[in-house]
Amino acid sequence: MGLTGALLWFTLFFGFYLQPIQSLDGQTLPLSVTITQYSRKNTYGLSTEGYGVLEGKPYRMVIYQRDETMLKPGDVLTSEFRLRLTTPEGKKDSSFYQGKGVFVIANQKGETNCTVS
Repeated sequence: MGLTGALLWFTLFFGFYLQPIQSLDGQTLPLSVTITQYSRKNTYGLSTEGYGVLEGKPYRMVIYQRDETMLKPGDVLTSEFRLRLTTPEGKKDSSFYQGKGVFVIANQKGETNCTVS
């Protein structure tokens, strides 16, 4: 019974939540992301986390910022982003972020347009 429930949950989660965004892997598109963490420095500049809506559903994302704008929770960052999925079905598997509940990495490509909270 437990195994059946787990398989049903996985099938529904994959089919209704993860599968619709598979076609976006590697694409660059305009997106608004509501920031949930303060920007932090990393090897390549700044990164943060937030939620963006893709295919009508909210997804938690790691955002690699193009510039040095320090963002804080509640800010809304609007720009063009190149998306990369962290699922095994993505072009480049990244189980590190999957374990944190992050299924999308968004690399900022366009100009920064930030609405400060």
